[in-house]
Amino acid sequence: MTVRDAVCYLMLASAPAALVAQNIQQPDQVLYDAGVGDVRSGRFERARLTLQTLVNTYKTSTLLAGAKLAIADSWYREGGTHGLAQAEKECRELIAQFPDTPPSSDAQQLLRKIQDARAPK
Repeated sequence: MTVRDAVCYLMLASAPAALVAQNIQQPDQVLYDAGVGDVRSGRFERARLTLQTLVNTYKTSTLLAGAKLAIADSWYREGGTHGLAQAEKECRELIAQFPDTPPSSDAQQLLRKIQDARAPK
């Protein structure tokens, strides 16, 4: 086997591993995607459990603010007095923890929707 053959062999052998590694999601991303999907599908309690697992397990994840927003959104969508109160609590915590992030701006908008939902009609 020549050096050239050996280099080609090594390149081919490592190529599939590199391709597979690119397609593997990080566990925090898997939890986030599952939780958001559950919110969209109306499985609010399941969504909150999944998203809270992300929040509690991956404390340095870049998805924390988004996960907290999704938790707030799940409470808002569930509705009712308790749901709106929980949504407001989650929004305020998100804004305090992540003040200069896009999810914080979305939480501000959600707070306005909560106020509208509580307003007498």
